[in-house]
Amino acid sequence: MKINSVEIRNFYSIKDIKVSFDEYGGIVIVKGKNLDTGGSNGAGKSALFEAVVWGLFGKTIRKSNEEALVNNIAKKNCAVTVTINDNIVVTRGRKPSKLEVVIDGVSHTQSHMSDTQLILESLLNTNYKVFMASMVFGQHNNVDFLGSTPEDKRTIIRNFLNLEDLFSKRDKIRGLKSRFNSIIKEKLAVIDEHSSSRRTILEKLKKLEKDKACYSYETVDFNLKLEDILDAEAEVRQLERDGKDLFIDRKGLRRKATEIRATVKKGSTVCPTCGSDRPIDKDLLSASLRAADGDISKISKKLVNLEKRLEAINIPMSSSQYSNYMEYRELCSKEDTYNELLEDLDIRIVEADKVKLENTRNYEVMRFWEKAFSESGLIKYIIRNILDYFNEKCNTYLAYMTNGQMLVHFNEELNESLTINGKITQYISLSGGEKRKINLAVMLALQSLLALTEKEQSNLLFFDEVAENLDEDGLKGLYILLQELKKDKTIFLITHNKSFKTLFDNASRLTIIKKGGVSHLRKATK
Repeated sequence: MKINSVEIRNFYSIKDIKVSFDEYGGIVIVKGKNLDTGGSNGAGKSALFEAVVWGLFGKTIRKSNEEALVNNIAKKNCAVTVTINDNIVVTRGRKPSKLEVVIDGVSHTQSHMSDTQLILESLLNTNYKVFMASMVFGQHNNVDFLGSTPEDKRTIIRNFLNLEDLFSKRDKIRGLKSRFNSIIKEKLAVIDEHSSSRRTILEKLKKLEKDKACYSYETVDFNLKLEDILDAEAEVRQLERDGKDLFIDRKGLRRKATEIRATVKKGSTVCPTCGSDRPIDKDLLSASLRAADGDISKISKKLVNLEKRLEAINIPMSSSQYSNYMEYRELCSKEDTYNELLEDLDIRIVEADKVKLENTRNYEVMRFWEKAFSESGLIKYIIRNILDYFNEKCNTYLAYMTNGQMLVHFNEELNESLTINGKITQYISLSGGEKRKINLAVMLALQSLLALTEKEQSNLLFFDEVAENLDEDGLKGLYILLQELKKDKTIFLITHNKSFKTLFDNASRLTIIKKGGVSHLRKATK
């Protein structure tokens, strides 16, 4: 990422400054003169690169509110315009607030600043943390790497390698894992509830079986009605009465026919019909006999029909038995209902168990990925694979500042092994200057890690008071290191160390002068 220029208006003490970074190369000493208070402090030197950071990311380096950010004389129209890669122009403002992104003259500004910021960071292919870590060194980004815990060290490397996506994935995975676990618990509760209901129903079915055993019915006709039984019983009684009457009539006719036959056979003069003693008309007796035999035959046929009608009437039980039968039928109805409930519960249990098993599998997968995306998973794996490169870069930069006397080696847990002239030394026992050297070397090594990622690196580096607490040898080593770094970066250096500053007599000077509360820029000089 090439930062071409920055235009600053009403930002902190700066009223109107434009810096074209394309005009600079190598090392540039940033000087300051505060004519209001004397000396150089408060002139606005740091505000120069802080404006670049704020213009791109909307965040200040120092902790600052909007009142302090906006120039206290103008009190409005604070704006920073940064040109990148020759074709991207970013303008950010306060009072009024705005964020505009123009690419090749075409606006890509969205209705919401947050959406515009997403587009901008996508174009920059970096974010605030990575940009700060790779561009600003010194008092505004003085990370004590060796003094940090192993977990904090992993966090620092995570920021440099921009591994936030991994951790955002882990958060998403944790959310999915929690959701899957909630579904598992929900389905287990459903299964337990249905299983409990199933056990209750099975107990009821056992009792029903015992109750049913008290009855002798094998089948149940649920269409059987008491009215039908009563009607059938009434019909049987009527048929039996009719049959009894017919049987009596037939018996009388048979007796009469027997008497007529006996009279005819004996030749009696007594009339078998009226009992009078007179001459008998045999023809008349024969006619009476034939009539009696015919009536007997008719009655016999009627009796046969009555028997058939009686046989056709099906009465499974008497009306007096019907109440018991109804009790039995109620038991059978309950049994059918319970069996249907059991079938429904079995289906529900199978369905719940299926969902539970599916979510259990998903939960286990999420557990795997949660661990994979954790600091003991992929993060540790990544650290293991960049460790040789990281250690090499640390000692390369450290060699410049300590003439090879100090070496550091980090293991997979990011615990350091530190030696000075071959003797193992504890970091806590180092002087302030020694700690500054090794931490600067580590920070530069971390900056080099960006080469292993797809993130953009800036063409600029800002060093703000990095020479503090360094001895003469340390200053010379830092000078040599900066000479090496300037081969592919433009370095803006702020320092109050006069000894260190004299080493850069041939470097360009960029001077910011503050007068009357307003900072302005003096043209660069040699």
